[in-house]
Amino acid sequence: MQRLIRRRDTRTFLTKDGNWTSDIHDAARFSDRKKLFEAIQKLRGGDLEIYFSFDELETHRWDFTLPLTEAAPRTDTPVAPDPTLHPMMPPPDPRNPH
Repeated sequence: MQRLIRRRDTRTFLTKDGNWTSDIHDAARFSDRKKLFEAIQKLRGGDLEIYFSFDELETHRWDFTLPLTEAAPRTDTPVAPDPTLHPMMPPPDPRNPH
């Protein structure tokens, strides 16, 4: 199984030289997950997906994709869970604001 990077909007694949191609055979292959995610980080802002290809099957019938979404921005302030959102938590006591 090979890992490739594909643009969702154009359905083109990233090449080794950083261009895009519609030919899956010219796409850059990422056997190392670390290098795959480093390449994705360099391409931030695009509508990307990881394309998993089973090269031994010319039909690509079993290929599948994993869409990438941008993570929410990190915050340094921890957020306490809202006890009213959890069904097993008792409702807050209005007499005790803490």
